[in-house]
Order: sequence, then C-alpha cells, then structure tokens
Amino acid sequence: MNLPHLRTAACLLGLAAASACGSKTDLAIDPPDAAPPPAEDAGMDAAVTLDSGFDAGVDAAPVCVPGIVALDPSTVEVVFVVDRSGSMLAAFDGRPPVGGERSRWEILESAMGNALSVFDDRIGVGAKFFPSQSIRAEEGPCDVFSGLDVEIGPGRAPGVISQFRRWNPNGGTPVAVATRQALDALLARADDNNAQFIVVATDGAPTCGESPRADALEVIREAHEEHGVDVYVVGIASTDPEVELLDVMAVTGGRPRPDSEPRRFYDASDPGLLESLLSEITRDLVQCVFAVPIPPDEDDVVEVLVSGDSIPRDPTREDGWDWTNERRAQLSLFGEACERAIASGGAVRANITCN
Repeated sequence: MNLPHLRTAACLLGLAAASACGSKTDLAIDPPDAAPPPAEDAGMDAAVTLDSGFDAGVDAAPVCVPGIVALDPSTVEVVFVVDRSGSMLAAFDGRPPVGGERSRWEILESAMGNALSVFDDRIGVGAKFFPSQSIRAEEGPCDVFSGLDVEIGPGRAPGVISQFRRWNPNGGTPVAVATRQALDALLARADDNNAQFIVVATDGAPTCGESPRADALEVIREAHEEHGVDVYVVGIASTDPEVELLDVMAVTGGRPRPDSEPRRFYDASDPGLLESLLSEITRDLVQCVFAVPIPPDEDDVVEVLVSGDSIPRDPTREDGWDWTNERRAQLSLFGEACERAIASGGAVRANITCN
C-alpha cells in the first residue's frame, strides 16, 4: 500500500472532512496501468495494519466517498490568443477609421483591460499575440515565436494590455501555430488542481500555412478532446464566409454559445458587445468552474445541487453541468445553471452515490 492510499484510508476511517485529508494530490488513485509500488513500500504495508479487509479494498479499487460535498471554485488558468494581423487596424465594419474612430485593435485593448481587471487576482492569465514581431523587424507575415508573450500567472492583466502598445498590427493570421503555443504552455503546467482554457480573439479566418483552416481546427480539437483544455472563440468582426468557420471552431473547442444563439462563437459585432462578451467569459471562468475534492469513478452517480436544487447534467453544455476534466476533478455549470450559481453566491454541492 503506497502513501497516498494510506492517507486516504486513514482519513476515511477517522470520518475526517476533505480538508483534513489534504489536497486532491494526496487523494489521487493510481490509474490501472500505473507501475507497481517500489519494494520498500512493502514494509509500510506490513508494519501498519488498519484493517485487513478495508486495506485490501482500497488497494484493489478506486475509493468512492458517498455523501454531499461542497464544491469550491477551481483554480483557473487561461491564455488569450490575440490576433495582431494587419486587418486589426480597420474599424469594426472593415473600413479605415475616420474622425477619431477607434480601430479593432484599440477596441480590443480597452475591452480586454476592463474585463480582466475585475478578476485579475483570481485567475492565472497569459497571452500569445500573432503574428510575432520584434525590434529586428525581420519576421515574415506569418511568423510565430516559441512560447508566450506574457507568461501565465495572477496579476498579469497589465502585462497583457501593455502588449497592445508594444507593436502595431501587421501581417497575416497564423491562428493554428499561435494556438499551439498557448496549448503547449498550458500543458507544461497541467495538473488536476488547474482548470485550463484558451480564448482565441480574431477578426478573420486563418491565412497562414498550407491548410490554415484545417490546421486551426485540428489544434482546437486536440486541446478540447485530448487534453480537456476548452477553447472559446471570439470573432471581433467577420465576413459572411468566415462566420461558418468561426462557428465550427467554437463548437470544436467545447465552449460554444447555446444553439439558440444566432452565432455559436462569441460574435462581437460592435465595440460595446465585445467588452460584454469578454466580461461574460472571464466571469464564467471564475465563478462557474468547480473543483471536485475527491473525483468519483465513472460508474458512481453524481448529482449537482445549486442552493439545494438539483441541476441536470447537460453534455451539450447549454443549461446544466458537465465534466470539464478527464479525471472528473472539475465540472462546469453552463447557461442558466451558471447564472443561478452566481446569484446564489456559489452555494454549489455534489451528492455522490457510490456504485
């Protein structure tokens, strides 16, 4: 019996609360294909005898703790992937700004600053701007440097906003490569204690690479389906042919707008709406993503309660809850369920029945 199993057994026998049992790391259950414990662990199993039947059960199968447990907001990390292509210098309707009118770039700077300032100390934020630029001015129109422009962490909103004043928009739209850099940066920090997301903010379709659209969809699909990193898509402005692609990107990323909305991506068709949408995204990330302290097995029954009312699971993610972590260490509320949780002040619980 290894040390994580010993801690779990000791907490359960003492009828301790989850806080006494420690973090989810302490309670982690080895996956079925995990390597066997080292030989020196045998001495611990032989020396400490809690109960032979219980000990065998803990080592033989995942532990499920039935009952109602309070869910706290999860630790959240989000990387903004921001379009800095030449078209961002246009006004929202695509023409050159006139008479003091602000460009898309300037409007995005203001909207992101206002949205992030409210939650800056509560989420880890990073940023990747594309295409990349430097003082050498030798970059091509589709170049993207490795790594992030702003590393992930709390209190990084000022650093993100400062990037808007560092370089003017120029070049093409290498969405796929920039999103890949964001995903790699998140995966390098991934663990069950972090809920991770990407927000792609772009004013048009991908233009760089041999298959720019297919490549963008593939990295978004991989993020959502293989790594549990959901991708929001914010369309700052787009022509009709681009709308369909942005919709597909949003659905592929696992965080689309409800099917009842005219657009599945976050369609920022005017400056005021852009700020509202970015504020909505950051609010939902902070207040509607919850950590499950003891992840249940896939056969266990989980009922989510908001202020005592049962919330149905909704895999379509329109109104209800769904798992947003492969190990069931996090879940998110969507639609009206999210609104109810915010109105309740976060009174969210899970009722777990073991099978």
